[in-house]
Amino acid sequence: MDRWILSSLSTVVRSCNEALERYDFQSVTSAIYSFWLYDFCDVYLEAVKPKFTEVKSGGTELSSRQQEHLDVLLFCVEIGLRLLGPFMPFLTEELWQRLPIFGDELHMRPPSICVAPYPHGRVK
Repeated sequence: MDRWILSSLSTVVRSCNEALERYDFQSVTSAIYSFWLYDFCDVYLEAVKPKFTEVKSGGTELSSRQQEHLDVLLFCVEIGLRLLGPFMPFLTEELWQRLPIFGDELHMRPPSICVAPYPHGRVK
């Protein structure tokens, strides 16, 4: 499921960049909307939600698999916000400031979505 959502995210990034080169803003916003609603929320979140209800005995720490799902989830949210940023700057900035830092991103993440680079090319 993680690979599927990352593939879907990579596809929407490519679609948005191609549409922006043509100044086709309607296609960009439609692609972002479709990703957020139909791929990310409807499918991915619903698929990984049950995996977070499984708790290790004797603790509240996440298993390594749960941590992988959480990293992918936060990565998708971050890239999704970067895609949406030029169209909804105030909303995305507010959400960006509340987004937890994940993985090895502590020193790499820009302080504001306004100065974060727009996603280009393939998402890794």
